[in-house]
Amino acid sequence: MLRSRALLAAGRLGGRSILRRSTARIRQPGWRGYRLAASASRVSSSRSAPLAVRSSAQVSRAARGVQSEAPPVPKAETTLPGVKRGEKPAWTQGQSVGGFTVTKVTPVPELLATVFEFRHEATGATFVHTYRADTENAFAVAFRTPPTDSTGVAHVLEHTVLCGSEKYPVHSPFNAMLSRSLNTFMNAMTYSEFTMYPFATQNVQDYLNLLSVYLDAVFFPKLDRTDFLQEGHRLEFETIDDSKTPLGFKGVVYNEMKGAMSDPGALFSERLVRSLYDTPESPYHHNSGGDPEKILDLTYEQLVDFHRRHYHPSNCAFFSYGDLPPPLDAVEQHVLSRFSSVVDDDIDESNATRDIRDHVTHRVPRWTAPRVESVTGPVDPMIVDPNRQHKISLSFLCNQPHDKPLQMFGLNLLSFLLVDGPTSPMYQQLIESELGSDYAPATGFHGQWQESFLSIGLSGVHKDRVDEVSDRIMSTARSVMRKGFEDDRIEAAFHLCELTHKRVGAKYGIKLIEGMVPHFVHGSEVTTPLFVGEMIEQLQARLDAGSPYFQALLDRFVLQNKHRLQLTMAPDEEHAAKLLERERQRLQTVAAEVAKDPQRQQRIINDAQQVAMLAQRGVGANDPNIDMLPTLVVDDIDRQVRRSKFAPVRAMGNTKVYSLESPTNGVGIFHALIKVNDLPQFLRPYLPVFASVATDMGAGEMDYMKLAQRLDLHTGGIKAVVNVFNQYDAMDTYDQSIAFGGSALKHKVSYLLDLCAKIMTQPRIDDVRHLRNLLLQTFQDAGSAVTNASDSFAQMYAASTTSPGAAAREMYSGISSVRFLNSLITGVALGLDDVGDQDEEQVIQWAYLTSLNLVALAEHLFSNGVDRVMVVGDSETLDAFEKPLEGFLDVCQAYENTTVSTIAASVREGMYMHSGVGMDYDVDKNAEISHEEAMELHQKKQKDRETTKDLGGDQLAASMAPMDGNTAALMRAPPPSKRTFIALPVQVHNVAMVVPTVPLSHEDNAKLLVLSRMINSHLHSTVREQGGAYGVFAVQSQDTFNFTSFRDPHVERTIEAFRNVVHSAMPTLRRNFQMCRDEALLDIFGTSDAPQSPSQQGSHLFYRGISDDDRQAYRDRLFAVTLADIEYVADKYLSPEQLHRAHVAVLGDEHDIPQSVTRDEAWQVQDASGNVLTFES
Repeated sequence: MLRSRALLAAGRLGGRSILRRSTARIRQPGWRGYRLAASASRVSSSRSAPLAVRSSAQVSRAARGVQSEAPPVPKAETTLPGVKRGEKPAWTQGQSVGGFTVTKVTPVPELLATVFEFRHEATGATFVHTYRADTENAFAVAFRTPPTDSTGVAHVLEHTVLCGSEKYPVHSPFNAMLSRSLNTFMNAMTYSEFTMYPFATQNVQDYLNLLSVYLDAVFFPKLDRTDFLQEGHRLEFETIDDSKTPLGFKGVVYNEMKGAMSDPGALFSERLVRSLYDTPESPYHHNSGGDPEKILDLTYEQLVDFHRRHYHPSNCAFFSYGDLPPPLDAVEQHVLSRFSSVVDDDIDESNATRDIRDHVTHRVPRWTAPRVESVTGPVDPMIVDPNRQHKISLSFLCNQPHDKPLQMFGLNLLSFLLVDGPTSPMYQQLIESELGSDYAPATGFHGQWQESFLSIGLSGVHKDRVDEVSDRIMSTARSVMRKGFEDDRIEAAFHLCELTHKRVGAKYGIKLIEGMVPHFVHGSEVTTPLFVGEMIEQLQARLDAGSPYFQALLDRFVLQNKHRLQLTMAPDEEHAAKLLERERQRLQTVAAEVAKDPQRQQRIINDAQQVAMLAQRGVGANDPNIDMLPTLVVDDIDRQVRRSKFAPVRAMGNTKVYSLESPTNGVGIFHALIKVNDLPQFLRPYLPVFASVATDMGAGEMDYMKLAQRLDLHTGGIKAVVNVFNQYDAMDTYDQSIAFGGSALKHKVSYLLDLCAKIMTQPRIDDVRHLRNLLLQTFQDAGSAVTNASDSFAQMYAASTTSPGAAAREMYSGISSVRFLNSLITGVALGLDDVGDQDEEQVIQWAYLTSLNLVALAEHLFSNGVDRVMVVGDSETLDAFEKPLEGFLDVCQAYENTTVSTIAASVREGMYMHSGVGMDYDVDKNAEISHEEAMELHQKKQKDRETTKDLGGDQLAASMAPMDGNTAALMRAPPPSKRTFIALPVQVHNVAMVVPTVPLSHEDNAKLLVLSRMINSHLHSTVREQGGAYGVFAVQSQDTFNFTSFRDPHVERTIEAFRNVVHSAMPTLRRNFQMCRDEALLDIFGTSDAPQSPSQQGSHLFYRGISDDDRQAYRDRLFAVTLADIEYVADKYLSPEQLHRAHVAVLGDEHDIPQSVTRDEAWQVQDASGNVLTFES
């Protein structure tokens, strides 16, 4: 999978975020960081005795009553000589450890860690171990893999090396290990300059197992041509053995990148970087993930040669983290001992590695004058106004940051100061001024590359105002140069750095390694990103001495920088159609050549048959070599749940208080929950809107800028989230709530609770202009999410007709919520440009009415009172919460609607004062009228206005009217159909099928969960390997059984696979039940038992009311599942007849809607806005 090459945006240092993402909504490129998509639910080598692994040859054969023919495997060594788990090594610089020499030892007191760096004497390999008292141990191996073209060779290779190796000739060992392990993280990623293979686990045996598989996979892969055809690309006839049927391009990576490049933001970022780094010698000039059209040029021979040249120890680094000793002996004996400093007989290591390093560190020639370029891209399907589809940015190539870490840190902070949050100068001049709706993709500082860049831009710009953006950016920069930044803003930046640096969460080792790897790649100090505290002190000292440090950076890298690119992307409604036409023309050319060559026809048929046979033969337990893979066994799983360290729940007034002690490194975490089950129906669609804007609108005496400033100075931010959970023991009832939460350093938790109380009891919703801007930003983020996470939206839409709770979840979080935002934005967006006075009046009136609805919602929410709160921290931090918590609850419990009612009056007065709009009410502006009365008066008046029709009268009137239970009408969406195709301008499909089942408390829920994990390998074979989808999985959730595919070239074929998978998998499950069940349990508990970040801990009890006893009972049911149970639930809930009646939703290619969909009345086809499309038969 490709990992975003923008690891650093507006505040990331070496891969670790140092500044939070606030209202500025910094948008990052959704590309240049591709990860392997596992088909199972979590994505998320050795050759000698010292790295002993437990082979499933002993486990699964014995489980099936077959005597093991393999000799006993000794138990894996869990220590190195003289080093025990949890004991910090005492190695010193210059000491020899096996075949390695310690080159450096670096204590990192601010992280309670010590970093040991080693060099392997024979091969030159680098090994970096970070000792920290953390039981979640991590390991990774990384290779420099800079691309020289956009064929995606590094990306395809990343997929292909995980298709079997010398020691483990299993068809798909990566996918198989997901269910033979208790890993907490397991993946592979291709970046712009390197490829990384990381994993993490808490289990020692699991660590050794995964280490063995990973090392063998990357250094000694099979690299079969058939695997290349499956993962990369191939030609295939529609009927694979019939050369008279149409040809098509297939391949997992090919389809992945078609989906990735369908996103307007990803494409904009891709074009930006390609043009900024305009020399082909630069690795950043090329798409490391692969341009879909260029991927088809990649050959198998090029893939093999790329591995031979790049996957050598002299070109890699090994990283380990945690309380286990580094596996130096295993790496030495099972990998490095088989290499020398020579890549092969023809390539000397020193020359080969030097060439790769030179490529990575190539310096782009600097321009002598700024450049201006324009490109076209796909239309954003969720933006209604076609005139507001333009994106434009100014990007500045900066320095080589790894040579000057303090300068890189300073540029990170400069980016934050310029663009982050509503108080930033760029936000005020670009977004608050309504020049655009949100920042453009890639806005921020990108310092993880050899040559960094800073980008500032806008999305949602009107076509007639594009030329204003670059002038506004430069004039704002000049103004900042003259005035500098306010001290409070600089202090806030430092505070956020400190808070983020102290925050330690799950997968912490993976995050540290991810930040170190770029420094290895560029030949700089790998420990640089660990010393944020020291850099804060150095920079503060310069500022205290009077240095205009940030102005100097701004002048050098922005105002005086000639290497500046202005890039504009204009919408092209035919963008997807043009890509499709180019693909068809290429296929026609190839097909004409193939038609004349019977031998080539036969080769295509043979290739397709080999791919199909490989996939069919290698399904989980059916793989003849599956027993060669190491595995854990069920006995390795703890039978008992890890009980939360909650203090007894206590009451403070009417509020329940949950206290959870957890090591948080001096950071306090707070949650406050308000129930909304009695929320009036007509206000419910506004709930997620309110949650998205409430913490950014201002509170009490603070307008939105003052609130943002105080949040940055004293907290890590406060956010509101809407929650919908089915009750534990029922399908037809559910709980809705809105939760406010945030974090702060121990000595600032009083500020956190004070600000949270003001936001909850004194929300400032009367600033309708700022509200309008926030809605535009929220909508743009939501529209991007529809493109990038279409599988999730498809699943929610398919489930929405299965239960009331699922319908509510879809309304709040699915495509219906995006469509409702659309109905708001339609009225709001019309007033942003030169429109007639009458239209402007209508739009302002609409904005005030939206504000009134939010005021009514706030009145209802906060009059209910806070149902419960939770505080999380170490013992000292929990003590620091006590008094502030009393004050917070006193404020909330004394709430009497007075403040919000005052704001409501202010909103009504604003409506009255603006251009005579208040005259619509025929009442005095000081009259006391309720919200409902105001709405009724408006609706009556609106019926008499012809201008209503100009705005889409039915839509506007419906949106303003109190609802009588039909929220679908409010969202301009038809009632959900059991089979729905939602057409989008994308190049692939996302298919979801949902079957209603039973609630969590029902004994069959656990059986269905086990069954879902058992059939994932079969789905992986049919939908991913044979069908070419990027990802696919099945899972039993709260009360539904879900099938989902992601970036899938097929619809009908995938639906048919979903319908048949349980039936087709049953013979294998019966024949190998214990092995399959054990693998399913490992997969399930690998997810459920993974460490959680402090902010997530205790959520099962606090949000859902699921006690540890409930969790233990469910756990016991999982362990008790039998073959008879699997057969029973498969027949009862997932028979072929029931699956044919399942709920189906597809978010897919508008140019590739199957005829079986358009001609079947059971299907409903919608466009992005929810309009039902009809087709002639």
